[in-house]
Amino acid sequence: MTYMKWRNHCTKIVLKASESELREILKRKDARYFIDSGQTTQVRSGSLTTVALFPCYEIEEFEKKYKLL
Repeated sequence: MTYMKWRNHCTKIVLKASESELREILKRKDARYFIDSGQTTQVRSGSLTTVALFPCYEIEEFEKKYKLL
């Protein structure tokens, strides 16, 4: 599956995690991040707000502990 096909046509799943949990996930080679500049949300400027993982067909074991947001 290509990234563009996933981006345009597939379901995205959002899971809830604390900032410290997001930092742990970032240690994975397939993780990408977003730092909030304070202009898009009411979160403190410079806060880590989002981590994205590349598309996959199966849920990995570490993802199972997070709840749907």
